[in-house]
Parts: sequence; structure tokens; C-alpha cells
Amino acid sequence: MFESRQRLDLFQKLIHCSLGISQWTYNVKGELLSSSPDAAEENNCFFALENSYEDALQAGAVQDYPLLITNSLNLMWIAAYEKEDGQLTYIHVIGPAFADTVPLKNLELQLSGLHLSLRMKNDFLKTLQMIPVVSLTNFLQYGIMLHYCATGEEIRLHHFNYQTKSGASGGSPEEKPEDKHGTWLYECSLTRLVEEGNLNYREAMNKMPLGGNPGRLSAGNPLRQLKNLLLSSVIIVSRAAIRGGLNPELSYTLSDKYIQNIENCSSMSELGNINEIMLDDYIHRVHEVKVNEYPTSFVRDCISYVSVHLTEDLDLPAIAGHFGYSPYYLSRKFKEEYGSDLRIFIRNARLDYAKMLLANSSYNVQEISEQLHFCSQSYFTQHFRERNGMTPSEFKAAL
Repeated sequence: MFESRQRLDLFQKLIHCSLGISQWTYNVKGELLSSSPDAAEENNCFFALENSYEDALQAGAVQDYPLLITNSLNLMWIAAYEKEDGQLTYIHVIGPAFADTVPLKNLELQLSGLHLSLRMKNDFLKTLQMIPVVSLTNFLQYGIMLHYCATGEEIRLHHFNYQTKSGASGGSPEEKPEDKHGTWLYECSLTRLVEEGNLNYREAMNKMPLGGNPGRLSAGNPLRQLKNLLLSSVIIVSRAAIRGGLNPELSYTLSDKYIQNIENCSSMSELGNINEIMLDDYIHRVHEVKVNEYPTSFVRDCISYVSVHLTEDLDLPAIAGHFGYSPYYLSRKFKEEYGSDLRIFIRNARLDYAKMLLANSSYNVQEISEQLHFCSQSYFTQHFRERNGMTPSEFKAAL
């Protein structure tokens, strides 16, 4: 307990002085016990405006991992839980922060829906303009640190839970309420396809009636909204893949990679590419697990490592170093247990991944060749033709 207090005190000082992010500690009665120096009282009010504390408390009663909370003002917090003998004792919160810069007129519009007095609205508006802007990925990393300070446990991005609230719709009374049931059915159908490793998932998804509204995680910012929706999708798909038999460590590593890639996107088309690639990648991996039984755990671990690093400068010394072997011993052991040369396996795995990129992204042949570290486009085209009976361009044209 004493160590966690020391860690939390140090973390509170560091995150506040370097980033301007406040940290708050509540007990289970909702009483504010401590906060960062000079933390604006309005920030605590923002957290209470839409019952965010109650949401954090309810989540903490049934789960141990941090909760990301966003509200109608596009503010975000992370709540981490400290427990004793399995019982919740304290809720540690960092925030608020914006994931992107929000125009002043948008803030004014969102505040107008909260029915505040003019004075309070002006005070809130001044405070909102001083709230730091932090990318979602970085904010989640600070949440990982907060969880460690509170519990001493190391976690990763996929462990987060999400609680989101959209702003007031402003719709007419005659509008129908959201049909969340349709969205839920779509999600259930999608996870089933991932768990099955169903390679005909596109045909099946085209037949799914998508009812309802998936919700708004960042009103007024379509790019941020789509990013947040895809981040949730990565978590759902990665967990479905594990239920389908994919190695959990591999699934978590992939999810962390896709989360980082999503956050780095700067356009809607890039996000569309990543979503298609992510879903196809997970489904093919689950399918491969179901149809292939690798002869040894070494082969399975080696193939898992290679498959995660296909877009990196992968060579035998790097792989051997990861497993603690010499390159010669690694190559010989893989060939003895798998029956194929490791270099050839890596090349073929990259060629198969290239097919997925050609089918699910807007990357051209040269870009894919460079991403997968082929020495030249002609070398890539030569081996692609040998493996698939056609050139990459012919393959893409035939889709």
C-alpha cells in the first residue's frame, strides 16, 4: 500500500508538470480525496456532469482493468482501480484531455446543450480552452502507467475497457430511438465469423442487416470518431480470435500494432485500409490455426514471431536473437521440425501477406514490395508469379 502511494504521488507530479494533465483520487462513496495541484474545480465538475463517476464506480465493481471514459464534450478520462482483497477501495482518475483540438464554436455548441447559466457557461468555456490535447494512444499509455502505480501490475493496450457517451442529438420527438439491437446482432455475427476463421466472411457480412447506430465517440470530428470506433473493433476482433484458437500473446501483439497504426492515420481512406487488413489478417490466422497442426511448440512460436514482423527488416540473426539461438542452429532446427527452409517460409509468408494487401488496401505494387522488404519490385513480382501463377498487378485486376 505504501509503495503504491509513493508511485501515485510521483506519477501525479510528473504527469501534471510535464503535460498539464490532472490526477484525481476518489473513494467508493464518491468523495474526492486528492487532486493535482492547481487542478481546476471545473474539471471535477466536467467529470460529474454526465455521471462519469457512477460509470467508473460500476465498472470498478466488476472489473480490474482501466476504463476509458469520453463524454459529449469530447473530453476523455481514464479510471484505474485500487482494490484490497478483491474489494474496490479507491478510484484513480487522470484527465480531462482532448484527443484532438476542438474548435471554439464546437465547444460553445456542446455547452449550450447542458442548460448552464451564462456565467457558468463562460467559466466552463475558459477552462475547456486550457485543457491539454493528447493523442488517444499516448493517453492510453499514461493510463497503463496509472494502473501500474495503483496496482503494481503491467498491462497493455488491449486490456482497456471503454465507456462512451454521445452528445444531445437535438433531434425531433418524432425520430425513432436508436436500434441498438441491430448493431448488437451485427457485432455478434462478426465475432462468430472471426472465431470460425471463416474465409467467406465478406459474403456473409454483405448479407448482414446492420441496424442501429454504433454511437458517436467524438462528435464533430469524423476522423476521430472513426478512429475510436476502429479501436473498439480491434479489441472485439482480437478477443474473438483468441476464442477461435489464436495464441493470446500473438493476438495481443497484433492488436497493439493495429491500435498504433490506427492512431497514426491521417485520413479516412487510410483507416478504411487498416480496418480491412486487420479483419482479414485475424480471420486468416484463425483459419490457419484450425487447419494446421504444427509439429512442435518451437515451430509454432517461430511462425508466430515471423507473422507479426513481416513488415520489418526480418533476418535470421534477428529471429535467432529473439529465441536465444545462433542463426545456424535456428535454421537447422526449423528445417528439421517443419520440413522447409526458414528463409523460404518467410518469403512465402510475405507473398501471402502481399495478396491480402492487394485485396484489401489501396497500396500499389511498389509500395507493397517496399513494405514487405523485397529487394526490388521485379524480384517481388517474379516470386509472386511463381507462387500464384500471375503477377501482383494481374491478381489485383482479377479481384
